[in-house]
Amino acid sequence: MARFRILLANRGAENAAVAAAIAIALMCLNSTARAADVSAAVAGARYGQAVAAAKICPAGTVTDKAKALKGTYPVSDAAVFDTEAAKVVDGWDKAFACTDRDPNTGRTTSCRKMKLTNCRQAWLEIGPEGKDLPGLLDLNFDNWKSEE
Repeated sequence: MARFRILLANRGAENAAVAAAIAIALMCLNSTARAADVSAAVAGARYGQAVAAAKICPAGTVTDKAKALKGTYPVSDAAVFDTEAAKVVDGWDKAFACTDRDPNTGRTTSCRKMKLTNCRQAWLEIGPEGKDLPGLLDLNFDNWKSEE
């Protein structure tokens, strides 16, 4: 990719659009290749992260890509995928079985702040442009129930 950036810098303005399209295609291929290189255990854990994040993140939703992820692995890996996904979802459920607001004061609790911090991290890892396994988590404001 670094070599391609040098070539891109040396192109004239007339070829800039073509070079930019090629750069975008290469980035897409790199993210697709990364998804194919991930073990069933890691993919299951990332799927679990998407499911758990969708439960607690405002407007969070599991994408079709995430729902189809399990089907990209052989049937023999399905149990590993499911086990890892369940571990992550269970962990998030236990960690965030707390109240977002203090019932006496109505103030936001540290639990709510931790939830939002984890939502942000999930977005950075598995959101549309995530650094680990992009495209598993998205936001859907059409079905969002506003917070209190």
